Amino acid sequence: MQRLFSVVGALALLSLASAQTAGTYCDGLGRCFASYTLANGIIYGVAIPEATEAPFDVILQITAPTEIGWAGLSWSSGMTNNPLTIAWPNGDEVVVSSRAAVSYSLPAAWDGATLAVLDGSTVNATHWVATIHCKGCSQWDELKPDNNKLDPNAQNVIAYAYSSKAVNTPSDPNSSFSAHDEASPFGLDFTQARSSDFESWIPGEPQPTGTPTPTSASSTNTPTPTSDVPAPTGELPIPTSCSLNARFPLEAADGWSFVKLAGSLTNPRAMAIDSLGNLLVVEVSKGVSVHSFGSNGCLAGSKTLISERVLTHGIALTPDRKTLLVSSVDTVWKYDYDAETQSVSNKIVVVKDMYRGTHSTRTLVVPPKTPNLLVVSLGSHTNLDMPAFDKNTGRAIVKVFDLSQAPEGGYTYNTQGTFLGYGLRNEVAIAVDPNNMVWGVENSADEFARVIDGQATDIHENNPAEELNYLGDPSVSNENWYGYPTCFTAWGGDEFPDGNFTAGDQFIPEPNSTWTDQTCQERSTGPRLSIQAHSAPIDAKFDAVGENLYVTLHGSWNRNVPTGYKVVTIPFTTGGEGGYEPVADRHSKEGYVDLLWDPQEGCDSSKCFRPSGITWDRDQTRLIVASDNGQEGELYILSKAGWAKSGRRRS
Repeated sequence: MQRLFSVVGALALLSLASAQTAGTYCDGLGRCFASYTLANGIIYGVAIPEATEAPFDVILQITAPTEIGWAGLSWSSGMTNNPLTIAWPNGDEVVVSSRAAVSYSLPAAWDGATLAVLDGSTVNATHWVATIHCKGCSQWDELKPDNNKLDPNAQNVIAYAYSSKAVNTPSDPNSSFSAHDEASPFGLDFTQARSSDFESWIPGEPQPTGTPTPTSASSTNTPTPTSDVPAPTGELPIPTSCSLNARFPLEAADGWSFVKLAGSLTNPRAMAIDSLGNLLVVEVSKGVSVHSFGSNGCLAGSKTLISERVLTHGIALTPDRKTLLVSSVDTVWKYDYDAETQSVSNKIVVVKDMYRGTHSTRTLVVPPKTPNLLVVSLGSHTNLDMPAFDKNTGRAIVKVFDLSQAPEGGYTYNTQGTFLGYGLRNEVAIAVDPNNMVWGVENSADEFARVIDGQATDIHENNPAEELNYLGDPSVSNENWYGYPTCFTAWGGDEFPDGNFTAGDQFIPEPNSTWTDQTCQERSTGPRLSIQAHSAPIDAKFDAVGENLYVTLHGSWNRNVPTGYKVVTIPFTTGGEGGYEPVADRHSKEGYVDLLWDPQEGCDSSKCFRPSGITWDRDQTRLIVASDNGQEGELYILSKAGWAKSGRRRS
């Protein structure tokens, strides 16, 4: 889950936010700006030339109290697929950074805009000021095909963000940093930002202030090989060390161990294993990297397989390991893949026109017993995306597409394919059990209140629960409704003002004469198990015999006491008809067990281990776990005593 905002809702609140004001000012050097001032004293000032249309240069001036660790501006209404300009203090100087993000993770360096620090930038005892000349901030065709420019003759909706926490390496323009304390869009009248003197305020051509994001196979973000011995054809050993230190102080359950396999990746997410045991990793804002193993079980080499910054999360190989599928926010592509040469060819669109909402992950799964079927999940547009009640909106849904029948140009997501459930807010984690049945682990909603007779009670700390949902046979259309955006699952029942709900119960936030909690119980397909609210499940994999489902809990912001930041297992069993079910009752709060976790208090997106992708190695003797923390993207081996050289039974 991410801290999201609604453009429409935020703009409606602007007139009420008297502490946040729009206006104009001129600084001590005579440069005049259209401005927006926050209640905490941060001022965003924008100046432009007397242009008639984009592209045009921009001067951004950020004035912030010294307690502000970093502040930034999106040149459109949200974070993703827009140019971002970030600034922070470093001693008696300021550092500026051009960024862009394709998902809700640490924005990567972006070389589509060039920044220069201008005179008047300073740090003193009370404030810091960054005055920034930007080329490339007014139009950004390479980031998205539309809504990609500023209008110098009108009000533009842009967005601010800031944090009280300092960046991790203040001297480095490419430093990682924690998530914002606050972010919101606002309207700024660019006619008030225009000045005939603009050109005189620019002393010369701006010079790059940061290192552009590498895009070649020689990227410095590629992990350093830790073994030069060719990988054996047999089962790999589980190493005791790969000579790398964990970025964060991790702990494992009794009988379990972990080893850091790689570091310095760029927001690693979903992963796949090819026919030779090589590891393929989606690195957000970079593409796909491929990593080979040495005979000691550590990495022997790494390189960029696909250089494509728009990839957000999804990756899958068909069961024969000859076709690779990857996803952006709106498209799924397939490639022919050669494991021997670690190369791809013949790029083809197989699914297109997926909705570009605030949830940007598009998980991909090809169930092994139906090798022609591709499962694609797509989350909601906003926290409460009310139009998604209709499955034909193509949001908050999981769909299936037949790869063998893909039309030229690809399937249109909304109108083609078959259903595998809808009313699923954000089913990022998709797993397939040994019977080829599909399961989803859902990121549920944030910022919840229970409203009874017009009185709102905050219940967000422990509600609504994350959900483990049974989606079923991918070859059979499933048009069941799983509740969203109307019905949700309780976890902390004692927080409700009108009754003590049991974990797993369905409820509606504001009951009325048409919809009640009982309506939800009757009409919504409830989860098979609940997980602590705001844990943020990201990926999941069954073991070979279906005794455990391993789930990464990414961790979330929407809780006073942070939760998640760990890998868990959900024990499974087989029922009377041979189907797989969680061992725990659907109302249990004890249905999963922690395996690997970060013990630090007060975790956030940059402070702690953030497990994202999870996959088995080729022999299913080792789990590989990715962490996409902004300080450092990492890969870990997670294993249980007795797994290596013990056959295929994993329990």
